[in-house]
Amino acid sequence: MSCLEDCHFGARQGSLQKVKISGGGRCNVTHACWEPAELVQYYPRGGKELLGPFHKFACGDTVAWFEDRGVPLKIEEDGRMFPESDDSGSIVNCLMKSCIKAGVKIQTSCKVVSVNIIDTGYELTTSKGNWKAARILMAAGSSNGMWKLLKELGYGIVPPVPSLFTFHIHDKALHELMGLSVSNAVVKYPELKIETSGPLLITHWGVSGPAVLKMSAIAARALHEKNYHFDIRITWAMGMTKSDIEGFRKSKGAATVGGQSPVNLPARLWKYLVSRADIAHDKRWADLDKEEMEKLFEVLTDDLRSIKRKEHV
Repeated sequence: MSCLEDCHFGARQGSLQKVKISGGGRCNVTHACWEPAELVQYYPRGGKELLGPFHKFACGDTVAWFEDRGVPLKIEEDGRMFPESDDSGSIVNCLMKSCIKAGVKIQTSCKVVSVNIIDTGYELTTSKGNWKAARILMAAGSSNGMWKLLKELGYGIVPPVPSLFTFHIHDKALHELMGLSVSNAVVKYPELKIETSGPLLITHWGVSGPAVLKMSAIAARALHEKNYHFDIRITWAMGMTKSDIEGFRKSKGAATVGGQSPVNLPARLWKYLVSRADIAHDKRWADLDKEEMEKLFEVLTDDLRSIKRKEHV
């Protein structure tokens, strides 16, 4: 083939590997946000540049595209959209079948050596021959070679830093809760007054999930400059007030603090947070003093955690 519009170059053997593992193997395809002006607000960088493209093809178009090809999507409570099959394989198969039907040729393990501008568009020199195209799309990722080619074409390159990573918290007791999640938490980076919200997942190294990933994207450069040593504050219980705790203490006074919770959190996570507030699990609610109530409220709504390094998703 001579036209690169019909050809895709892949760095490694095996297509769409990242799609297969995205969303915990379910593949979070898109988000239930139908207005371009609202959608660009979710992009910490590049929102202005994406407004035009989103007016041409946005989330609704994505949903229609997959449903037209026999892959219906569903909306979850937080707005994320997954295939109804809950299997990323249905997305991979749909994309691969669509490529085959459109006559797309996929070249893997094919190094792009140079890109030159010619009268009809571009000419690429690769390890498997030369290719010409009217248009090319370069997804550079973290490839220094691709950044070098873009710079040679005259593009200004902003030094890249990692984004979309998770946070490492040195706390074995927290790590033992891996797999537990909070449907709607808040993560704050006080130094820059940045705040993100959404589902939060506990992992065997710390915390992940949309609330954390959004923070890593918005504060990517600031966190890089800190060498990923920084403090965050986590709100585990959204909307919790001191009167909520006091009211629960009065109504459930005979119950143990570890056994009865005023918030909708996983039982194991609740007990962990009670311990973090230095309160014994078998202590009765009625026996909590003012200082213990204050400490418990602080842990639930403004839990200060030190991050020592980033972790890959």
